[in-house]
Amino acid sequence: MPVDQIKGCVRFVGAGPGDPDLLTVRGLKLLQQADVVVHDALVSTEILSLAQSNAQLIPVIRDTGDTGESTGRLLVELSRQGLFVVRLKGGDPSIFARLSEELLPVCEAGIPFEIVPGITAATAAAAMATISLTSRSNASAVAFVTGHEC
Repeated sequence: MPVDQIKGCVRFVGAGPGDPDLLTVRGLKLLQQADVVVHDALVSTEILSLAQSNAQLIPVIRDTGDTGESTGRLLVELSRQGLFVVRLKGGDPSIFARLSEELLPVCEAGIPFEIVPGITAATAAAAMATISLTSRSNASAVAFVTGHEC
């Protein structure tokens, strides 16, 4: 059975910077198949509207004490119900998105998962400004740094 049709597994999908035209084709396909979409507040309503009409939309409300593991436990609970679960994250799931914390309960429960990258705001902003993030003449590296400390 193709991975697209497997229920009871979690797909972490990057929603990109907010413009539906910048959502990946893979992300769109999964979003249109989801029974439930657990999404960040940063995900645009335009992108959420691409989910199938009967999909349950569950917003993730972050408080200062949330480490992301509570969201991971929710993903485990939903996938154990045999649902097609998409965890829709703003930007890219692996950049400043608590992916590791949300993945921990999923891995511990033995739930299969997939990570679908998205366009992060940093690369989208550079593209809009027509700036190369790496250039042989003046920028040989790029670093993503958060202002938050552990």
